[in-house]
Amino acid sequence: AHVVLLTQNQPEKVQRPDIEFAAKLAVRRSVAKHSSYVTVDYVLKKHVRKPRKAAPGFVTYSNEKTINVEM
Repeated sequence: AHVVLLTQNQPEKVQRPDIEFAAKLAVRRSVAKHSSYVTVDYVLKKHVRKPRKAAPGFVTYSNEKTINVEM
């Protein structure tokens, strides 16, 4: 699942609680929604790519950071 946080071109001002909230939203829409503890990656938009001929919704990313979310 994907979630987009709008940052007004100031990603450094996004606080940890906002990232955790967005991560929980993503988990609720993912196949891991029944897990109690989920690892979630987050990246800046500029590091997300859609490969050629990839299925709709499929992306790759780099320079990710990881957080663990308890549901």
